[in-house]
Amino acid sequence: MKTNLFKSLLMMMTLVCIIACNSRNKEMPSDAVVLKSPDGQLVMKFAVNDGVPYYSLDREGKPVVLPSRLGFELIGRDGLASDFTLVSTDTTSFDETWQPVWGEEAEIRNHYNELFVTLQQPAKDKEKGKPTVMQVRFRLYDDGLGFRY
Repeated sequence: MKTNLFKSLLMMMTLVCIIACNSRNKEMPSDAVVLKSPDGQLVMKFAVNDGVPYYSLDREGKPVVLPSRLGFELIGRDGLASDFTLVSTDTTSFDETWQPVWGEEAEIRNHYNELFVTLQQPAKDKEKGKPTVMQVRFRLYDDGLGFRY
């Protein structure tokens, strides 16, 4: 039982450290890409600041997620956390209602606005290497935000 408690405390301290380290830069640049939820209450901002991709989330003008870094630090390979340039952005909206086979709800609405971001990192070896491309897909619903690399 002490082992589980220790692991839980270690995970919580790690999460607090990640949040504290990610929120160093308190303001998003003025040229940040803005995405709003379908009802307009949630506002997500995305920007590349000095080669580092950041996102933030506000609800009704109040911060929910302070500017946070995106990327990966890899072992045995160049990291995917800096030296990026913004190549392109694309926004779309989606709204459908579907009926699950079972469950409490007869119909489920899938309604979101999406931001698809393409980032590029130059090759470390200019002669042999190719640039690294990272794509991030943000989906902003009325009740939350999801993203994937």
